[in-house]
Amino acid sequence: MKRSFWKTRFGFYFAAICSSFGLGSLWRFPYVVADNGGGAFVLLYAFLLFVVGTPLLIGELIIGRITQRSLLGVHQSTSSIRELPETSSKWTNFLNPSKIGKLTVFLSIAVLSYYAVISGWVFYLFTQFLIGYFELLDVPLSEAFIHLRTSGWLQVVLTGCHLLFVGLIVRQGVEKGVERVLGLTMPIFVILLIVLIGKSLSLEGSEEALRFMLYPDFSKLTLTTFANALGHVLFTLSVGFGTLVTFGSYLRERTDLPFAGFHITVLDSIISFFAGIIIFPLVFQVGGIVSPLTIFFDVVPQLFLQIPGGLLYGIIFFLCFYLAALGASIALFESIVANLRDERAVSREQASLWSGVIVFVVALFPALSSTLFSGLTLSGDGVLGWLDKLVVNWFLPIAALLISWIATSQIKEHLVKEHFVTRDDHSSIEIYHLWRACTKYFIPILIGIVLVLQTIDLFIK
Repeated sequence: MKRSFWKTRFGFYFAAICSSFGLGSLWRFPYVVADNGGGAFVLLYAFLLFVVGTPLLIGELIIGRITQRSLLGVHQSTSSIRELPETSSKWTNFLNPSKIGKLTVFLSIAVLSYYAVISGWVFYLFTQFLIGYFELLDVPLSEAFIHLRTSGWLQVVLTGCHLLFVGLIVRQGVEKGVERVLGLTMPIFVILLIVLIGKSLSLEGSEEALRFMLYPDFSKLTLTTFANALGHVLFTLSVGFGTLVTFGSYLRERTDLPFAGFHITVLDSIISFFAGIIIFPLVFQVGGIVSPLTIFFDVVPQLFLQIPGGLLYGIIFFLCFYLAALGASIALFESIVANLRDERAVSREQASLWSGVIVFVVALFPALSSTLFSGLTLSGDGVLGWLDKLVVNWFLPIAALLISWIATSQIKEHLVKEHFVTRDDHSSIEIYHLWRACTKYFIPILIGIVLVLQTIDLFIK
């Protein structure tokens, strides 16, 4: 099967960055910061972003470029690439890259299912502000989100439309679909983001909001804070889903992987920080910090109705928000399609159709979580809430741990070193040894400690 490649280096950067920020930066980052006490969490998040996130991100890119396959297809790589054990055991069979690949595909489907639901919310509010600007509304804007959450069929339709749009883009292929669309949306997103930052900083209470986000109060840290920070680092960088393995498999030889990984991390941290600058002043404007998953959609539209030019501001805000959600959805969908193609050797058209149907069926549960499945709760969270916490705080760290094992133990070391080290650059050799030690020993131990602390916290509660 002919392998696609990124047409330009910028195309890869746009795709990787879009897969990183998305709803993770604009919706989830402010939410988890608010839920974990503000500045102390931001400091912990920044530390883990570079110490854990960057090495794992580079590891996924290396796996993809060496094997030229998505994660589910790594087990098909030749013996010249993989470190194959001389004898088989229950342990090596359990850690088979094929099984790890299936876990990451499951995670991608699970996340994209509720990602699509939230993307539908964003698109709905964008359209409501747009038609409200022209005074064509049937439902008052102040009640728009309430109307949406009490209408299960409307959420299902919006989710389906979003997935259909994403599927049609991915169906066109890497160069004509994914790279072209993300190349157009990324510059628009950046311009809108700058406009929103200026507007948000002009709001009353912006200083208090920035103090909350930047001033660390370590008394607010709990045992679950570490799990929340680690989970969000992996979520926002798209580490553990196998997405970056897929993107790495589309890379040409000339790309400097450590350089690319570091730049993606830096850009993601900047966008997350900007998201906090935009959103926290909005929240403080209406009376302080709130944390439920849907509160962002409850609070922000209400504020726009109270400020001069709020309707136009709302149109720009939710357009920016939807472009971010679209980019991340395309990245997740492309990863699912690529894994399916490598495993089943089907056409891109067939893989896109099957992937879209599977994700849509799974998405029915979070889409109907506030109506038909409103009685399904766990620790006070509905289907969407506990699905988010279960995937991000538990399954994603485990998947990241297993992928790091593939990068350091299942791919021949001389190949990894060859794709990591820049020729005639002694410093890159030292960085390689640091990366390998960090990925093989430090990160697994750290993830293990975080999972243990999270388990202890469950029993304490």
